[in-house]
Amino acid sequence: MTANGKFLIASEEQNEDLFWAIRGRGGNFGVVTSLEFALLPVDIVHAGIIIYGAENIPAVARFYRDYIASAPEEFGAFLGFHQGPPVPFLPEEWHGKAVPGAERRLRRA
Repeated sequence: MTANGKFLIASEEQNEDLFWAIRGRGGNFGVVTSLEFALLPVDIVHAGIIIYGAENIPAVARFYRDYIASAPEEFGAFLGFHQGPPVPFLPEEWHGKAVPGAERRLRRA
């Protein structure tokens, strides 16, 4: 729905500018009231998260930047900063503290 209350369909064929905007390229163009999308077959997904101590933030960020630049398209990654969860595999001194985390996924169709 646009800011003036008009319902539109945004797709590659209709209202392409709005379709571009709702895919993360812009904002404040309206409200999405329904969404239709296609699912693609995926055979294998490998996923996991790696959490580092805060003192490693510069090195982790540099490694991520350099690695993702040449990674294959099937590889997805996310570098974020999280509050360390109270989980058994994370050192207790990191619980509740800011830690960098890298989530990695490899998808094969």
